[in-house]
Amino acid sequence: MTRYWVIAPYDSRNWRVFNHVWNYDLEHGTIAVGWTSLGDIGDIEKDNLWERVAEWREDYPDSVGQNAVSLDTNMIWNFHHNIKPGDKILARKGRMILLAVGTVVGEAYFDLEKGKERVGDHGVIPYPRFIDVEWKELNIEFGSITFAMNTITGFFDEDYYQNLMQDIQEDERTSDIVGFRLEKHLEDFVVTNMDMIFNGEYEVFIDDDGRIGQQYPIYGESSRPIGHIDILAKRGEDESYLVIELKKGQSPDETVGQVLRYMGWVRENLDDNVKGLILCTERDERMDHAVSVVSDLVSIKYYEVSFTLHDEPPD
Repeated sequence: MTRYWVIAPYDSRNWRVFNHVWNYDLEHGTIAVGWTSLGDIGDIEKDNLWERVAEWREDYPDSVGQNAVSLDTNMIWNFHHNIKPGDKILARKGRMILLAVGTVVGEAYFDLEKGKERVGDHGVIPYPRFIDVEWKELNIEFGSITFAMNTITGFFDEDYYQNLMQDIQEDERTSDIVGFRLEKHLEDFVVTNMDMIFNGEYEVFIDDDGRIGQQYPIYGESSRPIGHIDILAKRGEDESYLVIELKKGQSPDETVGQVLRYMGWVRENLDDNVKGLILCTERDERMDHAVSVVSDLVSIKYYEVSFTLHDEPPD
């Protein structure tokens, strides 16, 4: 099975640096990621890596929670140990542009001097962790937010890539593009703020292969794709699971049916102790009726997005 990984070459907000490093990657057949201050950690055990990341995260008090440490640890671990020759890399710019798809042709390695060469004289932090890739440029801009904001996401399967390509022709499939974009932002926000939202009760699930439970691919018999769970979380207290789905452009019946299908997969493959959570912006009587039959297993929560401008900082 071909495995796909999505990687951001650099922070796209600094377009001059981004263009410079991406041109370097195309010319030299590479992709690189940061976490520079951790040094060369390619040979250490995963538990030791977690401790190093936790210590490094102490310099960033707004994101020191275990979930942030686990996400960083698993992204670094995936880059050094789980991305293999033959895998595919999707290079993204921001969250709406697919720059290229490439085939991995070597194992990961640490090269700080090459990282400095890659960023040139721009005076920015070099990314010293490299993988060699044979690139095929695409430069596709999607009509809505398509990629998660994590530096590395995956792995995904061929079905994920084919759906991505299909989305190019079907970008008008939802009538509420603005709402769809907000919900994609919400998905990322929930994943990166699990500690705050759930008061430390849940964290994002990470499987034995290091895959993070965001847009988590699940399969049935004979590797038949069943779908992608928006967010799969795990509770530390009793190791139960929570399937979190965002209602985006779907009918209430489709949303509830999807949650129940994913919960059924979790029961069969992970643990019997699983519940579902649907996140939406407004009450829908049809949704209420559908969930009332399984209210002991599935709940609904409502969120709101507030954006206000002030002349002075709010108290």
